[in-house]
Amino acid sequence: MSKKRTLWTLLGIMMIATLIISACASATEAPTEAPPEEPEGMEFEGETVTIFTAAGEAQAAAFQAEFVDFMAETGIEVVVEGSPDFEVLSVTRAEAGDPPEIYNFPQPGLMASMTREGYLTDLNEALDANFLKLAYNEAWLSSGMVDGTLVGIWHNADVKSLVWYPKAEFEAAGYAIPETWDDLLALSDQ
Repeated sequence: MSKKRTLWTLLGIMMIATLIISACASATEAPTEAPPEEPEGMEFEGETVTIFTAAGEAQAAAFQAEFVDFMAETGIEVVVEGSPDFEVLSVTRAEAGDPPEIYNFPQPGLMASMTREGYLTDLNEALDANFLKLAYNEAWLSSGMVDGTLVGIWHNADVKSLVWYPKAEFEAAGYAIPETWDDLLALSDQ
């Protein structure tokens, strides 16, 4: 396994582990197993992994802070780069042969088009598929696939302003689409 692929694997596992640990942080039971032994030495010390994101400055700084322990334990420097021009720069950097190691896509559409252009890696080549299946529900894994290839894993999901309604039934009843929260509440009461 190449050093870069091993870096990808370690970072991917670290991100998944962070999610699992965060989800279980409120558990009150003591662990039943001894923690695994720390690896001797830091074979990746001095390596850098760049994560490119659309996050704003404050959000990128908070994301960067998530890697402090990982960096101390592995010697790998994780650099989170945020840009409001994420969509344009992602493609530009890929076309120029200077992509980051990890893209933090805010929406799956760009991920799909970059996959089809050949810019993203099949994560099954770098991450253990069985581990991923244990860590993620199948729906989350399949949503990271493009044309049957796993190219993304979720570290969070932000669902905002999502309202589903049956369009045909709305039109048949003559309902107007609410434009404000108060309009939505009034229609709900109706």
